[in-house]
Amino acid sequence: MARQKAAGSRSKPPSNASSSAAVPVRVEIPAAESHDRDEVRRQVLDDRLTRLTTAIGEVIKFRRNLQGLTEQRALEKKLTWVGQSQLSEIENGKRTPKLEALLDICDALNLSLSTLIHDAELSGPPGTPPIRSYSRPLDSYDARLGQAVSEKRWIAEYVAFLLNRDYEGQTVGIDGGTTHEFVGQAIGRYVVAKLPTVSSILTNHICIPEAVSLSGMAPHVILTGGRYRAERKTMVGPEVVSAIESCPLKASLVGTNGFDFPCLYTGEGSENDVKLAYLKRASEVFLAIDPLKWGRQTSARPLVDIRKLLDNTSEENPKTISLITVLGRANPHSDIVEFHKVAEVAAKIFAHFACTIEFAPISSATVAGKGPPICSTEIANPDLTELLDRWRRRADFPPDTERGLVIRFKLSHRDR
Repeated sequence: MARQKAAGSRSKPPSNASSSAAVPVRVEIPAAESHDRDEVRRQVLDDRLTRLTTAIGEVIKFRRNLQGLTEQRALEKKLTWVGQSQLSEIENGKRTPKLEALLDICDALNLSLSTLIHDAELSGPPGTPPIRSYSRPLDSYDARLGQAVSEKRWIAEYVAFLLNRDYEGQTVGIDGGTTHEFVGQAIGRYVVAKLPTVSSILTNHICIPEAVSLSGMAPHVILTGGRYRAERKTMVGPEVVSAIESCPLKASLVGTNGFDFPCLYTGEGSENDVKLAYLKRASEVFLAIDPLKWGRQTSARPLVDIRKLLDNTSEENPKTISLITVLGRANPHSDIVEFHKVAEVAAKIFAHFACTIEFAPISSATVAGKGPPICSTEIANPDLTELLDRWRRRADFPPDTERGLVIRFKLSHRDR
């Protein structure tokens, strides 16, 4: 009897006793509700897979053209597992590529698989918001600093040339962005060479002061206050906006994540207020857009429509927007220049604006200070195809020198 009592006491502990092990709770979900939820998840995943497949094809096509492989057959010759018909279906988003096919294509394009997926997810198919917004470390400042380095340096060298030529002794503003760090370095080379340049720089980019301050002749750098964003190396917040609005800027450099005419795209958040302040304050706005950002929408909502920005100007307060990019690229292995993505957007620009173009061939040797100086040419009503043909025939640089054709679309008013 005592034994039975003891067993009974162990099987029914007091209600207020604490248990050392958590008791699992099972929740029954009705079969119909569970089926509906699984169906929704399948639809979401199917939609994302379809969009990613399309975006991967767009990135492969763009990277292929960027390397001068303007025909699919040229890339097919470098492939081991992927045939021309399969490559065509992948580029047009009609086939979801297998892993071995992606590895084969990436190897032929000298591109890492992670970069391909990153670019596809960040851009998404044309006309849609990004599939996924990356945060640090894949989209960190240092990671983006290592992307399209030659193109960014060529653009930066040309921007520095324009600032020094057109705004010597004046005050300019420089927004955050990796290309703008290269601009700071280019201005620093002018300082070291004791060449005239801008007198003052207002910036929220913490890398600019060190980049330009290489001698006693360096421009006066004003670093705004505000909240520091370590992943972008910039200051943001109302203090930055106030500093920009109170400074007499003649020109400003504004960063952008994408440009699909007529809209500029950036990330979401407080940095947009800073960019808008730069856009509205200066008489001329320089938008340095590397080729990977053309025709690209990187957020659901654009930052600004440049048509409306120019419509709000007057004769008393004129504004100019300069879109600067690398229109073409050539290297020792190919003299074919990729320009289709930029030319497609440029056609829309010419349809809406009275536009002039200023261009200059720039090589890596020029950036290093060992090549010929920048020689800029301005033309009106340009034919981009003819412009590129003329450039390919030029003998400004040795044939074994990697070089790019940097071009400036100068927009001053609507062509009404």
